[in-house]
Amino acid sequence: MKYRPTFLNIIAGAFILLVLLFLIINYDQFSSGEGWGVLYMISLLVMGKIALVIDLTIQFATRRMDRRQRNQRQTVLGVLVVIIAVIFLFFA
Repeated sequence: MKYRPTFLNIIAGAFILLVLLFLIINYDQFSSGEGWGVLYMISLLVMGKIALVIDLTIQFATRRMDRRQRNQRQTVLGVLVVIIAVIFLFFA
């Protein structure tokens, strides 16, 4: 199976990069007090890595399908994972 970036893979990668950039820029603010801000950012990084693992699982589960059907299912499942993650972040 040849590796191809999927919707969820790109979104998760961008999410991880943006969280790291935000953490680096505002590290003094996050580490002041008891350091709960750094812990929150680390939990967001873990959430991004979980999205990458979900994407890898979806790719392995759909590898035997034809190309068009595989791309459709990967995109639909990726969008669903992103929507669930946004809802989780909004209400957490």
